[in-house]
Amino acid sequence: MVHYEVVSVAELGGALVREGKSLTSKQISRLSLGAVVAEEERAGERLRFKKVSGSGPDRGWVSAKLLTKCDAPKAATGPRQVYKGTSLLAQAESKVLEKGPAAVLQDASKDGPGLIFQSIAHLAEGQAKEAAEAAIDAQTSLKGKKDGEASAALALGLAKLLGGEAKEALGHVTTALALFKEVGDKQMEASALTTAANARLALNEVNVAEAAVKDALRIFREIGDGDGEEAAQLTFSDVCVAKDGQAKGMAAVARERAAHCKNKSDKLGEGQALQQLAQQLLTGSAEAQEEVAKLSQEALELFRQAGDKK
Repeated sequence: MVHYEVVSVAELGGALVREGKSLTSKQISRLSLGAVVAEEERAGERLRFKKVSGSGPDRGWVSAKLLTKCDAPKAATGPRQVYKGTSLLAQAESKVLEKGPAAVLQDASKDGPGLIFQSIAHLAEGQAKEAAEAAIDAQTSLKGKKDGEASAALALGLAKLLGGEAKEALGHVTTALALFKEVGDKQMEASALTTAANARLALNEVNVAEAAVKDALRIFREIGDGDGEEAAQLTFSDVCVAKDGQAKGMAAVARERAAHCKNKSDKLGEGQALQQLAQQLLTGSAEAQEEVAKLSQEALELFRQAGDKK
């Protein structure tokens, strides 16, 4: 059975799931970034799935463009640790993933927190204009409450970025970043850095984008937010590809991942990263082929040490 991993942008709610293969069929909810599904049926770019792991609905139809093939996950040894954010924006994202954007829009109150929930739900639906309007109203309602102002500013920045207004988005995200730092919310500081990196990338400020997303990765890893780390990793991949091209960029991503896994003594993760790096170098020069052989051997030894017999 073919398995896929969700690789859509986490800030926009994950991969949209519908009851049927038609794009006009009822929306169910969203699969979270990193969720793994098994293919049950394929119709062009639409895929009917059964969820194997991660957050989201158990079954439904999703766009195959938001997925990438992966190995079947091993049986979990215990419940997955999920980082619980306390900001209004983190709560809104969690609720949208749990109930779906339509239900959140229906249930959301008209006060400041409710407006944040509305903005994130609109973002998940791809409605930039409505998301921005709700975020602006939230800014007014939450004025004087720094944590609320920060969530509203970041929501507005996300909306502007979705609408193609990267320069304006960056201004709002910069405001949010300063406020999240002031109130000590490390998760949202990293989220703001990731969004800033995306805005910088849209403005072709690749080096600044790289610095921002590396800071985001560091913070997500420090606090143990796996979902946030995966979202930042996607942005880091985009930055590396923009900087060095597809092959060299993805090789840089694999090297960074391998170094991180080695630093925390994650032999399985390091082996997987080295294996990915070897795959990126396969079509290179004769010298590169020698490195491929060496990396493959190192990966095999790490898999053995980790007890992975596959």
